[in-house]
Amino acid sequence: MASTINADDGVISGIAGVKTTADSTGALNIQTNGTTAISISATQAVSLTNSPTFTGGTANGVLFLNASKVATSGTALVFDGTNLSGTGSIGTTIASKTAQFDAAGGSIYASFADGTKTWRFGAGIQSAGTVSLYNVTNAVTAFTVDATGNLGIGTASPLSPLDIVVGASGARRVLVNYDDSIITIKGASNTAAPETLRIIADNIRFNTGTTGSGTERARITAAGEFLVGTTSANTFSGYSTVQLGQSTSGSIINFQGGATSTSSAAHIRLDCSATTVSSLTIETRNQAGTASTPIIFKTQETERVRITAGGDLLVGTTLNNSYKAHIAAGDVGNTVLDGLAISNLSNAGGSGTGVRLLFKLAKFETAVENRKFAAIEAISTASNGEAIALSFYVQNSASAGNPVERARLTSGGIFLVGKTSSNILAAGVELQTGGDAYFTAPGPLQYLNRTGTDGTLVEFRQDNTTEGSISVSGTTVSYNGGHLSRWSQMADNTRIPLLKGTVMTNLDQMAIWEKDGQPLPNEQLNCMKVSDVEGDVNVAGVFVNWDNDDDVFTNDMNIAMTGDMIIRIAQGVVVQRGELLMSAGDGTAKPQGDDIIRSKTVAKVTSNHVTCTYDDGSYCVPCVLTAC
Repeated sequence: MASTINADDGVISGIAGVKTTADSTGALNIQTNGTTAISISATQAVSLTNSPTFTGGTANGVLFLNASKVATSGTALVFDGTNLSGTGSIGTTIASKTAQFDAAGGSIYASFADGTKTWRFGAGIQSAGTVSLYNVTNAVTAFTVDATGNLGIGTASPLSPLDIVVGASGARRVLVNYDDSIITIKGASNTAAPETLRIIADNIRFNTGTTGSGTERARITAAGEFLVGTTSANTFSGYSTVQLGQSTSGSIINFQGGATSTSSAAHIRLDCSATTVSSLTIETRNQAGTASTPIIFKTQETERVRITAGGDLLVGTTLNNSYKAHIAAGDVGNTVLDGLAISNLSNAGGSGTGVRLLFKLAKFETAVENRKFAAIEAISTASNGEAIALSFYVQNSASAGNPVERARLTSGGIFLVGKTSSNILAAGVELQTGGDAYFTAPGPLQYLNRTGTDGTLVEFRQDNTTEGSISVSGTTVSYNGGHLSRWSQMADNTRIPLLKGTVMTNLDQMAIWEKDGQPLPNEQLNCMKVSDVEGDVNVAGVFVNWDNDDDVFTNDMNIAMTGDMIIRIAQGVVVQRGELLMSAGDGTAKPQGDDIIRSKTVAKVTSNHVTCTYDDGSYCVPCVLTAC
């Protein structure tokens, strides 16, 4: 049955327990027990006097219209007036884009998905106590804040207060720390070990200060110039500047201080050009730029080295005494202590052209230097300056004058002692480049003094094989492994084939040696020939060798006279150890026939051993030559 309620009369009744009224505004009021419960305005606005109570639905369930447009409440989403919660995800989807809150595995997060990527932002995603932004699709952590407040970008485990991962698998990262009470930016590996860090910008500026942005102290320009104390290249406006620059014409390093331009300021400048030789300039000037001043090097506020305005180098002293360089132990007043100096020859008492290195024991008396030093001097010994000698000077202890030259190394490599040029007639010592030496003196030339024990004084070697020696035993001096010999010539001063050990005989003709067309003195050396008389009483000895070391006198022969030697025996002749030998008349020797030493005796056989055999069948045996 249908009923119609007309409110035009103002009051409608007749329904048990319900009273309806209508007022002048056109509102419909439904009352219970004399109190308005529901009011419907003329514009169909419905208001309830008290909160409605639903007998169905879920306690704290959120009221919504279901698919049938019936108001209802579900169990998935509840609201208790303070907290909104649910048994699953809470979110929304707009144009295929979703946003929702979720909780799982001890984490709570918000998820955002655009159809291609899904991101999560929340707490506990990576580990307990952390907040992260996580790319679910690619399994990549965008950033994490750990329990200590460290922020990691690209990592779930930040190594420092700010950790930015820039390499695959965290292999390279940028760390911001507070190391050693200093804010530190470091390129690092995944173990925080230092790695290369590159900073790129069109201009990089460095500021220092205690307030605000500080004051610029240095900059690197887009052209690659490093400027300290100035803001533009090649402009020096401050008290001190440093400029490291590079341009199309080359590069420059400039350190400047004390004035406003390079022409009047102390500065160090290195110019490098692609087309010219690079140069390094270190210069000092006064403020006006009118005079040069020394360059001084100090350690622990004490001067150690200076370069004077005149270009002299001083080490350990400030007094140069006209030396180009002076290294000293120090100076006291006007006294320069022991040291080393370099001077040109005019300042060192020398002559000619060259330079002198002085080893100086300086002593000043009444402001006049008592020169006490040794020196090494490089001098030119030729007018064209090409022949250079190195001379050695020492101070004459009995004189206060300049040192005296004691030795010299010539440009030809000859070392001279006691003389200044190679001259065998001049007193002194010459050590030649070929290993030979000349000793010249008006008295004894050499003293050999073995101390402590008897033994060898001199050892003679050939091809590093010992051939003989001179030794001492008590008061006896022995000449070991040799014989006495003398120089001789053939009568016509020519060479003929001779075999070692050949018996020679004396001639009355004297040997002649000439120099500059004049014969040299010769009191005792006569000419010889091969002995051709059996039992020759003029035997002179036996042939040893021709002189092949002299390039002037080329036909001199060495004849053994007394001592150890070998002697030539003809084929078929037999000799025995202990036999005395005489000339056989053909250049060989034969047994004398008795044991009496006679004028014809030439040698005594010491061994039957055959030393050598020649092509003609003759052979040699060891012997001792008698005084021939």
